[in-house]
Amino acid sequence: MPAVAVGRGGQKPKLGPRQARLAQEMYEAGQLTVAEIAAEFGVTRPTISGVHQGGVRPAR
Repeated sequence: MPAVAVGRGGQKPKLGPRQARLAQEMYEAGQLTVAEIAAEFGVTRPTISGVHQGGVRPAR
């Protein structure tokens, strides 16, 4: 059973709500690549890809 289902919380999100919104806005603006946005926030490219695809929920 996953840690989240047991109530242990699971892994802490890499981006806060504000950061996730900013990353999404940067991506939609099309002026930076996913790699550049990831470097800006100190996370990996898959983290940014997940944010703009809706697969990663930001911290509350």
